[in-house]
Amino acid sequence: MDHALLHALNAVLVAHPLLADAALLLGTWIVPLVVAAAVIPWLVGGPGVDARRLATAAGLAAAALAMAGNQVISHLWERPRPSVADPTIVAFAGVSPDPSFPSDHVAAAFAIAFGALLDHRRSGRVLLALAVLVAASRLLVGAHYPTDVLGGVAVAGAAALAVRAAESALRPIVALVARPSDHVLAAARRVRPVAALLDDERLRVRLVLLVGAAIGLRLAVAMH
Repeated sequence: MDHALLHALNAVLVAHPLLADAALLLGTWIVPLVVAAAVIPWLVGGPGVDARRLATAAGLAAAALAMAGNQVISHLWERPRPSVADPTIVAFAGVSPDPSFPSDHVAAAFAIAFGALLDHRRSGRVLLALAVLVAASRLLVGAHYPTDVLGGVAVAGAAALAVRAAESALRPIVALVARPSDHVLAAARRVRPVAALLDDERLRVRLVLLVGAAIGLRLAVAMH
């Protein structure tokens, strides 16, 4: 079933090169978007330790823990990439020498989302939507089997719960990093456009929509 699902999806993209180009563009753009979205709650959060800053810290800590867990799992079972195990599978993003199970991209993206969600739901929901796009991109380009993606989600969930359980230890670290961060952000807010961007949620939403429209236009151009 695992192979059949990936093979069917891969066959669709092989038959539609423009769709494959769009999938590659999605895979290229989505990772930096996740990173940016993970940091934004910290930048717009209040001084000191607040829920949004905890969301950023918990998400990044969960991602680091998930990646460490992935390393352990991949050494226990070095599953080859789909295109290595089956030469009929086209790896649109190229063949990676890393093991296929679990997906590092998916584990990191969902760990960030789950970790943030437990502290700040609004930020977490945005990150969760982006994580779903990361998972879709890894399947679309033939980089992973569906179970690799599910494995990455499971590792991410476990990492986020572990970070949540140890959040009392995370708070002093957030407070320590927040001190120099507050000084930098206070200086940045003296620049009026920066202050508007940091303090006006509607402006940030419009900017996100504009970036999304630009990416959508780029995808549309690639498909013609």
